[in-house]
Amino acid sequence: MRFLFIVNPIAGRGEGKKKWEQIKVVVEELKLDYEVVFTGEPGESVFLAEEGVAKGFDVLVAVGGDGTVNEVVRGIIEAGAKGDVKLGIVPAGTGNDLVRTLDIPFNIKEAVHVLKNGHVKNIDLGKVNGDYFLNVVGIGFDAAVAEEINNNIRWLKGTAAYLYGIFKMIFQYKSPEMVIKIDDRELEGRFFLVAIANAKYYGGGMMIAPDADPADGLFDICVIKDVSQMEVLKVLPALFKGNHVKHPAVKVYRGRKVFVKSKKRVLVQADGELKGTVPMSFEIEAKTFPVLVP
Repeated sequence: MRFLFIVNPIAGRGEGKKKWEQIKVVVEELKLDYEVVFTGEPGESVFLAEEGVAKGFDVLVAVGGDGTVNEVVRGIIEAGAKGDVKLGIVPAGTGNDLVRTLDIPFNIKEAVHVLKNGHVKNIDLGKVNGDYFLNVVGIGFDAAVAEEINNNIRWLKGTAAYLYGIFKMIFQYKSPEMVIKIDDRELEGRFFLVAIANAKYYGGGMMIAPDADPADGLFDICVIKDVSQMEVLKVLPALFKGNHVKHPAVKVYRGRKVFVKSKKRVLVQADGELKGTVPMSFEIEAKTFPVLVP
């Protein structure tokens, strides 16, 4: 197999380039047939991935965080190679939520060994407005947090930025009325947050959907009803272990198609990228994307 490593040199607060030097040592020990390219600006991984497909690489390896992984996946899809070219991941960013779900090691040597000795897992892809997502769509509060981070908190990254955004927005946000359709089921009321999860984690390690399986053909939809600010502060620490699902205001549903609407302006984010406002539809494509996993 031929590997193309797509390295984000500024991932992990500028540690991406240093991590590549460590990765390179292991890659050459394993005698992998490889080339490497470095990203220069946001979005460039998409183009580099498309080029990699055109050059006939069998595996494109994202070296970075979730943003780099998403861009490489987008490039493979846009090149028309979904299902043909495999994705490899060596974590080097601040988020790495997909890595957590797929049990890919954070240890560099172990992660590189997965590229040679791991197996292929065909994972699901979520789809919103024609775009794909890997981890989680958030509707409501966490999308408002994402907007705040994008606009005003660029000086922090990963979990730190997310937590800062939460504490900044928690006293401003008001839960809107929404209508949520999950396959043939309909929910109506005031909701603090709706998370449509393909994978378990988002926000840099928050286990929003502890039972989510990215290869089961289903979304796990975590719905949090309107709750007080103090209740949110109580539930927040439980998110890191998935124990928030025990709270009476939290319900988890499963389905293949989701539609959400509201008369209010309710923001939507997918894997940290703002997608606009509801109404919006979401669907899952089952087991369509091959990833190298342990």
